[in-house]
Amino acid sequence: MTLPMIVGILALISNSIVDTYFVSTLGTDALSALSFTFPVIMVVASLSIGLGAGASSVVSRTIGRGDREAVKRRSTDALILSVLAVTLLVIVGRLTIRPLFSLLGAEGAVLDLIVEYMTIWYYGMPMLVLPMVGGSLMRAAGDARIPGMLMVAGAIINIVLDPILIFGLLGAPRLEVAGAALATVIANGVGAVAALAVLHFRERMLTLHLASWQDMMQSFSKVLHVGLPAAAANMINPLGIGLLTAMLAAFGKESVAGFGVATRIEALANVGLLALSASIGPVIGQNWGARKVDRVYRTLKRAYQFCLVYGLVLAALVALSATLLTGIFTDSETVARVARQYLWIVPVTAFGFGINIAGAAALNAAARPMISTGLTVARMFIVAIPVAYVMSRSFGQVGIFIGVAAANLCAAGLTIWATYRTVRINLGDERSLREQGNDR
Repeated sequence: MTLPMIVGILALISNSIVDTYFVSTLGTDALSALSFTFPVIMVVASLSIGLGAGASSVVSRTIGRGDREAVKRRSTDALILSVLAVTLLVIVGRLTIRPLFSLLGAEGAVLDLIVEYMTIWYYGMPMLVLPMVGGSLMRAAGDARIPGMLMVAGAIINIVLDPILIFGLLGAPRLEVAGAALATVIANGVGAVAALAVLHFRERMLTLHLASWQDMMQSFSKVLHVGLPAAAANMINPLGIGLLTAMLAAFGKESVAGFGVATRIEALANVGLLALSASIGPVIGQNWGARKVDRVYRTLKRAYQFCLVYGLVLAALVALSATLLTGIFTDSETVARVARQYLWIVPVTAFGFGINIAGAAALNAAARPMISTGLTVARMFIVAIPVAYVMSRSFGQVGIFIGVAAANLCAAGLTIWATYRTVRINLGDERSLREQGNDR
């Protein structure tokens, strides 16, 4: 389940890098415009991830119970809910482009380019959400290979279309920033059609029969029970990173740039942990639905062992290659020094970050979203931000990095305790039911 997701996530990261490269050739205004859109796009992506987590949780547990008709109903209703939610966002977003980005600080030519980009991007939002939720449904059924292939295919289409539409190659009109948005929409559109086709014809997870209003509301409620907290949790990390960046800004722009270089390297290195967190949910969900809680316990144990081994190997590799890696991204020795400091401190605790996101995904799959969200909030706002602030008073920017490392370690301990406690409680309930059955 994890290996295909590693390939898919790497494809998405590569696509983002190539997209940024082509837009950067249009000038500083175009690159600034693209940078301004990032927080808004992350909000929509977080909603999509949350809806996908909710759908995966509901459907995987339904599969575990063996009710195929209910699987079709829940899967179809999850996609309908996604379309309705994104349609509302399209309307609100389209009407608020100028005031919202003006509030964020965009003005003049940059604001005009943002309007040009986001107008197309907003209208293509359904094409972003459908393949993300559709991929989550496929993984809920145990198929990670096809979602991974769709992610790779979408990235390739986007990369091919970017220069054609941005620069007007092969007879296409030169659309510049709007071309980058259109390339993304077309690639996502192909992914949406493919995902729906696979779900309907291969996985047999969709139904063309409309549910009653009551049944549909029940499905919506079940998906949102997990989906809304999961979406909120996914918004926490970007917000926390923004606050850490603001702290680093007090030490100069070189510190901010070094942090940016280091976190990009870290994101590539953590791909295996991110892929695991996307894959563990269906395994937990199906066995939770089938009331095979012993298997849930073993799955968590193996996942945490993987995080520990992967994280320690990763830390060693990153520490040994930190000088080489930072040199690829910057020519400034000051920036590179800040990046190396981060890479020598934080990746040592990457296993804790992996345990945190894997455990959170497992709790979402087991329909315990508030515990999952609580762990994410605790990592960032109870440990990382306060510790980083206090330590920065004595150790400068290094103290901020120590705060991130401390948060990873604390999050690992809290996650292990919370997940095993949840399993023990339900394991006890299951054994009690069995004993009552044997007595009868």
